Amino acid sequence: MARPKVRPSRPYTISEFLSKAHLHFVIYQNPRCLLDSDDPTGPCAYTGTGCFIGFALTKEDSKKLHNLSVAIMVVGSPTTYTKSADILRHYFDVDDVNVLAILHMGQTLHDLGEQKSFVSHMDQSIEALRRLYRLLREAHSGNVKKATSVSPAIMKL
Repeated sequence: MARPKVRPSRPYTISEFLSKAHLHFVIYQNPRCLLDSDDPTGPCAYTGTGCFIGFALTKEDSKKLHNLSVAIMVVGSPTTYTKSADILRHYFDVDDVNVLAILHMGQTLHDLGEQKSFVSHMDQSIEALRRLYRLLREAHSGNVKKATSVSPAIMKL
């Protein structure tokens, strides 16, 4: 799955993004931490196409975020919020704390995956993130009874 050349016409929903991540990491079996061919010595960060969100960003935007040394949860901090959020809001609803939580957890799960079982790990992680996002939405909608029925897969996270 090639890195996009242009920003999306609207931010991805979590469902859309997780479907893209599933295609990228599970179906196409792209390994994590693929560095850009024009910078093979650079660190794996948003500039790498193996990063949990990096593959969905344009090269220009990923380099801007990389230069800000921004991690996904740092977006919410006052010091880097404006610059990083201005970029990320083209891709995600950065004003939704649930979206940021899912992206942060996805990046963490991605980073914890062993390369030899990475495809299976990402398949399970992405499915767990889908369920977690549904639970977060239920909890914030006031349906606490339904939201408290957490599945065993999410408890393993």
